[in-house]
Amino acid sequence: MKKIFIGLMTLVSLVSMTSCKDFLEQPIPDTTNEPLVFSKAEYIEANLMGCYHYFKSTSTMSYTFMGGKTYAALDSRGDDVVNINNQQTLKDTYEMNVLGSNQLENYPTWVMAYSIINECNVFIDNMASYNPVEKGIISAEVAAQYIAEAKFLRAYTYYVLCKLYSQPYCKNPESPAVPLRLTGLKASGNNDCPLSSIGKIYEQIIADCNPTALASQTLKTRATADAARMLKMRVEMAMGKWSDAIVTGSEITGYTLVADMTTLYGFFEEKGYSNSEMIFILPMTSMDSPNTQSSVADYYSLNAQVGWLDTEAGILSKEAYCLEADQRISALTEWGEKYLYTKKFTNIGTKTDWIPQMRYAETLLNLAECYANVGDRESLDKAKAALKTVRERAIPAESDILNIDELTGKDAILEAVYNERRAELICEGIRGADIARRGENFVKKNSFVDINIAPGDSRYVWPIPDSEYAYNNALEK
Repeated sequence: MKKIFIGLMTLVSLVSMTSCKDFLEQPIPDTTNEPLVFSKAEYIEANLMGCYHYFKSTSTMSYTFMGGKTYAALDSRGDDVVNINNQQTLKDTYEMNVLGSNQLENYPTWVMAYSIINECNVFIDNMASYNPVEKGIISAEVAAQYIAEAKFLRAYTYYVLCKLYSQPYCKNPESPAVPLRLTGLKASGNNDCPLSSIGKIYEQIIADCNPTALASQTLKTRATADAARMLKMRVEMAMGKWSDAIVTGSEITGYTLVADMTTLYGFFEEKGYSNSEMIFILPMTSMDSPNTQSSVADYYSLNAQVGWLDTEAGILSKEAYCLEADQRISALTEWGEKYLYTKKFTNIGTKTDWIPQMRYAETLLNLAECYANVGDRESLDKAKAALKTVRERAIPAESDILNIDELTGKDAILEAVYNERRAELICEGIRGADIARRGENFVKKNSFVDINIAPGDSRYVWPIPDSEYAYNNALEK
């Protein structure tokens, strides 16, 4: 595993705070002097911002995580975006051919994930070691929030790793997943850590999601109470804990779906992301954006022409999901010479598209799926009501050919929910994770590929990179 030392973490943290005038007027501390870094409130917050910087993996780094390539990989594993350009642009991911442990689509994701985890672990450890609360530097409430934010980022990173490197929980909760590291590494050595089961990692994610310590919904670019609830809900759904997930999702309040879906995305304007639907989003600026060919726009926009929407066999080939009256078609897609592309991410020039991680439409569709799985009459009615809320925002009822009220039975409602998730959340890092969560086959059949890969197949998951085996003696190939 690539080792990230505290000095680098602090340096990146300081860089990430360059917009703060008061902070810039302070002398820059020695980047290896931890006591100094944890001696001032602004330095401590800057240190935390370094964790977010790693989670985005922006222009100061060669690799990208949930602000770029890994985010796109979760869709490229699915069946609604065609991506057959070259290895650099997730071709092997789309073709379910990430078999080499050091491939360009695998190794960078692993490196960035464990760099993020280590950044968060070191921050949490240092908050305990230097105890800024006892010294009167920050309040206990602020310290609890900062630690909760770091734990949320660590938990979210483990969630993504499990979607790529583990067989589904629903097939076997004891399936080996990835090493579960909960303490920071500041120097070489101490790398030995066995694989934990996906069940154990999910339990840790739930433990790390602490809404009570986090801020309210008004802060969308950092972890909030509702972002923690969203992540917890995703994991509870993956564990088949439908009733628990309903309780968690029902606590996510104060949001509404925007009427005009173009206002969900920035289209070059930062203000476009400040809406009533966003729960958690990664901000980008011209000074803090993904590296060359690593933004989501570099994969999915018309200007990139790398990954296009599958109108031949994907969700947009289904009659009820390609309607002209659907805002998701009329406002959020555009045709190139041959193929249809998303308009959710368009700024391939400065790469300043913000990257949505969680929004309220997903909350409602999560609740719909949970209620449908509970399956009694009252729950099925609630599932249809949540589903209608999302669909009728996109398609006027008089223009729709799908009558949700006429759906009967658990299976029919679940199918409608699954399809709506695909249409609503396309190119938002959800589809590939949904397939893995439900233990379904990865099926892609169009003019470019013919793939049907079931859980248990070695191609279902990515292999752990050789570098981890080289440093981690607790693993055996």
